Amino acid sequence: MADSSGAGPAVAMSESGPTSPDTKLNSPRLSNDALDVLSFGESGGGPAARRSSTGINTLMSTASQSPFGSADENGVQVQVTVTPSNTFDSPSVEEVSVHHSDITHSTHSAHLDLTKWGQWVTAVAVVGFDLELGQSLEKLYPSGIVLNRDDIKNICFMSFPDSNTGCIGDTAFHFRVRASTAHLPRYTSTHKKRYLCGSVYFRQVPDASLRRGFYQKSVVVLSEQPHPTLYARICKVIAKDYFSGSGGMAIQAACMDISHWNPPTLGSSHRLQMLGRELLVQVPGEASSIQCGVDSATGGLPPHGVMLASPFDPLMFDALQPVLTHIQLLWELMLTSEPVVVSGPTPTLCSRTVLALTSLTAPLLYRGDYRPYFTIQDTDCQTYVRQTDRFPCAILGVTNPYFDKALEKWPTKVWLGMDARSASPRPDGTRRTTSHPTRAKSGGQLDGRKQIVAKHGEIKSSFKQLLEHDRPFVKKLLSAKTSEDTSRLIRQHFWSLTQQFLIPLESFAARLMPLKRSINPFLKVPNLGQFKPEEFIGWVKKGLPPALKSRKGNWLRLYSRFLNSPNFRGWLAQKQKAANGELMRQYLCRVAESDLMKWASKRTEIEVLDLYLQIMDVCEDAKAARVMSPRILGQLREQLGGLRAALPADVLDSIAMSPTRDNRYSKAVTVATV
Repeated sequence: MADSSGAGPAVAMSESGPTSPDTKLNSPRLSNDALDVLSFGESGGGPAARRSSTGINTLMSTASQSPFGSADENGVQVQVTVTPSNTFDSPSVEEVSVHHSDITHSTHSAHLDLTKWGQWVTAVAVVGFDLELGQSLEKLYPSGIVLNRDDIKNICFMSFPDSNTGCIGDTAFHFRVRASTAHLPRYTSTHKKRYLCGSVYFRQVPDASLRRGFYQKSVVVLSEQPHPTLYARICKVIAKDYFSGSGGMAIQAACMDISHWNPPTLGSSHRLQMLGRELLVQVPGEASSIQCGVDSATGGLPPHGVMLASPFDPLMFDALQPVLTHIQLLWELMLTSEPVVVSGPTPTLCSRTVLALTSLTAPLLYRGDYRPYFTIQDTDCQTYVRQTDRFPCAILGVTNPYFDKALEKWPTKVWLGMDARSASPRPDGTRRTTSHPTRAKSGGQLDGRKQIVAKHGEIKSSFKQLLEHDRPFVKKLLSAKTSEDTSRLIRQHFWSLTQQFLIPLESFAARLMPLKRSINPFLKVPNLGQFKPEEFIGWVKKGLPPALKSRKGNWLRLYSRFLNSPNFRGWLAQKQKAANGELMRQYLCRVAESDLMKWASKRTEIEVLDLYLQIMDVCEDAKAARVMSPRILGQLREQLGGLRAALPADVLDSIAMSPTRDNRYSKAVTVATV
């Protein structure tokens, strides 16, 4: 029987067990039509999204046939029903579905708007399997998107299950891979380390007409934005139309719709139209809330039917069902960015579990590396496998048994178990399993690590849980009747616990802010104090907040581990950015209220020039940080205009001709001193 291996024919047809990276594999290649140009310029008509019902019937009848559906002579779709095996959807997403022919009715213009492309989606790919080529990139939409060879290889291999997991039917999962910085659209992030997040809709069904005996293909939505629930729904909508017989025309129409979506600015709400459906999406109002996926003021979820553009899924925590009895330990591991390997039977369960773990620290952003689905063909695989002492701050979700041996020295490993998939929810929210995980039993010592076994999962970790086990909370989790109840309890409990953990850090950081009276409009903006971890630990030793005192445990040790994690570094950078923005705002407010002309009348030309350039620099930074109101900016223009009037024309010309701040200052001073 053919499987869905993600590693080419040599892996896919292997009968001898899991493959290793030493196995000779065929690399995925770009097929001849991989970069088809979208042709939306037919006269008098629009794109695929504007086709008449007659037009789409014609397109359907000429589209390549698949074993899943075809169009009869009247253009009516005749579709073979395939029961999904591992797809997952969030019921919190509002999707207004219409008849397939209605996707032809759109009011968009005839050409894809590339100027807006990349704000939501980077690309949509179709990955197939060829007996000679292995996984190959068959299509990449829209035209003009260029990915390098490593990106293509990663996408192809990550779009298929890594080993024979019995994924018959439809399977949805997520992956995250390191991306090239040279070929992505201009609207993507500017971080030094860039990643592509992929939402995959993989279909594998028997097909006697193919040599392999199975039809295997994936539709993949790629983005640099880590919003798995949103992109899983987008991917499903596109894939359903693609597999129903519309083929590439459905993806072209979807790209046309996506290119007309308004940008996802903070705090915005959207009614996203795509292929005749409507998705109600809300972007959280604060940057820190995007990761959390909750309302920053209340910690609550958006209204029913509205989906947040966030890595957080309101029902994602149900994936932790196999290890509920040790969720406290998992929270501590996520809080301190400890390395963790999650091994499960399917890509769906692995990716959901990894994403659920990264959401445990909300409202604190998880800053470590995370790979919801990781395979032996990932370009970073050997980097992680070769780590034997200093392990990266990462979470890896794997299905290939090869990693049991390759990553055996990692300090924490989570096995979800073959029966863990029975814990996934039914469409009505109830669980398929009738029993809950039993109370954990100590399995003794294995290589110095404590082994913890639950009914549906197993955890082996060298890290000792630092806080006292909250048995009443775990009892509530085990008695929850629906997946919604489980997710709600986990979200509320750890949201509150994380906030309590951050209170001492917030208080200590607030002490680093300069006093307001130290801000002088005629001097430089004062600097923030330096956050010194050893001083913070000494400060915490003097007394914990009441909320933390009530919970027994080694809080000082937990804080020490947290201060050495990327989570802390990211949190501190965010606080410093906000504090510097506030300092700039206060400084410019003082400048706007001051009488600069009176001051300038008693100063030398060099002193006036120095203040003028300083205010200009702070204004530029404040504008970029969006910390100034239009009223204050208007007052500052008047103040700067007065200072400009006090400077000679040749000095002002030298400033205007200098492209950078350093050149601008040095040239202006040189001219002023001549």
